[in-house]
Order: sequence, then structure tokens, then C-alpha cells
Amino acid sequence: MVGLRSPRVLCWGPRTPTWVQKCRFEASPDRHIDAGNRLQAHPPCRVTMRSVDAGKRPFLDPVLVTNGALAAELAMKALTLWETGSFECIHYLDELFFSLPNAHLDALSSLIKDKAHQNDETLRENLKMIRNFFVEWRYFFESDSIGYSGFLLEFIHIVCGYAVSELRADTIL
Repeated sequence: MVGLRSPRVLCWGPRTPTWVQKCRFEASPDRHIDAGNRLQAHPPCRVTMRSVDAGKRPFLDPVLVTNGALAAELAMKALTLWETGSFECIHYLDELFFSLPNAHLDALSSLIKDKAHQNDETLRENLKMIRNFFVEWRYFFESDSIGYSGFLLEFIHIVCGYAVSELRADTIL
């Protein structure tokens, strides 16, 4: 058993994040802390610890990006379902966006171009970059590096806001 001390840290192991007390050891690629706060060996993986005490915030970007991408995905699926009666069971944001019914595609394209300062080319490129963010960020600890731009947050806000206003107008909500 490893002696435990504060502050708490978030330990990303090979399977899932676990909140634990900060231990008196340096994280190494061949060790992690399990839910019972025991130091255990496992096959090599990257372990990241981030303090949540002393005025520092926890690393919540994966939660923001994963849930935001899922929210945008569900918003586009709801718009498509409402108009056509079905939707594709995929997570690719660009494919969902460009398969929206024409009325919604045109309206959302205009909103995104205006509010997120995009043109046709940059919109396509940015959607291509965020296309699989739900899956990529859900398992971000398996990546060597990962990031996102402000476009993602604007896209989520615009798409979700539009879907809520449209579906509410049709009295679905």
C-alpha cells in the first residue's frame, strides 16, 4: 500500500480516469493507481496527473469536447429525424452536417459563416478536422497529441441553439 497525501489528482490509467489522493511517487509509464488507491504495474501506457487543488482546475477539456460533439451530433440527428423520419447512425459531424435537409443546411451554413467567420472552404476544412471528435476525445488518453480550435465551440453553440429554436418552433420540445 502506498502512503497517501493531499491534494487530489486525476490519474489517467489504461482504462478510465480515477480520482485518487496524490501519492508520494512519480507517475511512470509502467505504473498506475487503481480505484483502491493501490500502485499497480500494467502494460506501458501514458499516465497523466493533474492537480485539482491549490487553485488549479481539473483538466476538463475532454469532457467539454466529447459532450459538445455529442450534443451537436444529436442536434443534427434530431433535425434530420424531424424532417425525414430517419437519420444515419454515425458520429461524423461533417457527414451529418452535409446530409441535413436543405432548409436546415442552408440556414445553419449561413449562421456559421456569419457568426463563426467562415466561408465555404474554411467551413468544409474545419468540419473535416472535427469530424470524429466524439470518439477521438472520448479516448483522448490513447493519442499522442490532440487539440481543438475555437471553431468547435462556436459550431456546437450555433448548431445546438439552432436545433433547439427550430424544434421548439415545431412544438417538439
